Amino acid sequence: MTKTKAWERALVEGLDRFAGQEARERVLSGLGDLPSSSEAADWVREVMARMDQGLDPATRAAVLELCGQTCVGAERVARARGVGQQFTDLVALLAFLNERHIGGGKLRLDRDVIYAVYDRCYCPRISQSTERISPTYCHCSRGWLSALFGALLGRAVEVELVSSILAGNPVCEFAIRPSAG
Repeated sequence: MTKTKAWERALVEGLDRFAGQEARERVLSGLGDLPSSSEAADWVREVMARMDQGLDPATRAAVLELCGQTCVGAERVARARGVGQQFTDLVALLAFLNERHIGGGKLRLDRDVIYAVYDRCYCPRISQSTERISPTYCHCSRGWLSALFGALLGRAVEVELVSSILAGNPVCEFAIRPSAG
């Protein structure tokens, strides 16, 4: 299954799970399948607009977070788990990830919180778009980071969206808080 199909399947599953079938039908009505081409941004823009109109913020966030957890992919999660097991020092792990431009290449640790800062949107579905897309979409990145850092650290993490380019900020910033353990 392609990443596009997997992401679309996660969107449908998330809408069903968190909002219900009726809401899913309202959001996706008449749109067809997610294009894997340059029209993907238009499709995503319309889905986000419909979600913003018809779903509360917590539901929108939950749906998109599931999409991001799917988008990161099982193979990348397995590799991350292996990489994470090679490090006992979090600062060294973050330096290793920064060298490979993971997490925007600007990961930093402040007390017990990891910050990931992106100077642009890396999502292939929307990164080439010249039109505004709702910041709701940034919750997909929360899910992506949650799955990746959960695997790297070997425990659950909570990811907070601090700032978003789609909301007009100069960067996207996420605070990643590992659970105790």
